[in-house]
Amino acid sequence: MDTANNIGNRGNVLELDFDLGLGFALAEVVHLYIAEKKLPVNSVLTIRMEAPIYEGHYDVDNDEAFSELHSEMDINLQM
Repeated sequence: MDTANNIGNRGNVLELDFDLGLGFALAEVVHLYIAEKKLPVNSVLTIRMEAPIYEGHYDVDNDEAFSELHSEMDINLQM
């Protein structure tokens, strides 16, 4: 199993199909998070990210590149 195409979380594994596009893969992750955390009905989730891509992002073991991408995420949940 290629770990670059999977997300592990406390023993749960989600196989992401990037052939369906990044939006589809992200929607899968967000949908599972909403279901797992039972976010309140009528909540509004906003996700925004603007990050320039550079060669360091091609290495999935590059923690610095991951941290940079993570820090560019702006996630807001209004309940």
